[in-house]
Amino acid sequence: MGCSQTAFVEKNASTKKSEAFYPLPEFAAPPTAEKIQTRLEYLFNEWKGTPYNGGNSKRGIDCSAFTQISYRQLFKMHLPRTTKYQVSYGKQVALSEIDTGDLVFFKTRRNGYHVGIYMGGNSFVHASTSKGVTISKLDSPYWTRVFWQVRRYF
Repeated sequence: MGCSQTAFVEKNASTKKSEAFYPLPEFAAPPTAEKIQTRLEYLFNEWKGTPYNGGNSKRGIDCSAFTQISYRQLFKMHLPRTTKYQVSYGKQVALSEIDTGDLVFFKTRRNGYHVGIYMGGNSFVHASTSKGVTISKLDSPYWTRVFWQVRRYF
């Protein structure tokens, strides 16, 4: 059930349970954009170049697994495993309101979706099918064309 999956199917109650969203406990003070960016840079360096293959490890990962693992490491928050479920949680915000740590979602095909984590400076980190874990620019022609929405979880 990777990022560019074309059919989303709920098979049974155990699948639904595994897609549960566990929000982050309230911060004493919300993390600053600078702190999140520093954490994201460290995380990127840890995962850089990991190939995209639909998995959830350093041997291979897909975009939704990368965001799920990243949010768990960065914020101790459990995100659902698939883009379909990740996009149904959090609060949708306008692209003009994007902030470091927000998830950016793209419609890459008719029923294909992609997700990454906004790093600030018009950049986002994600697991790319062609480059593995990498950093891309939101305003590149491709990402501008397939942009869908921004979601905030904290």
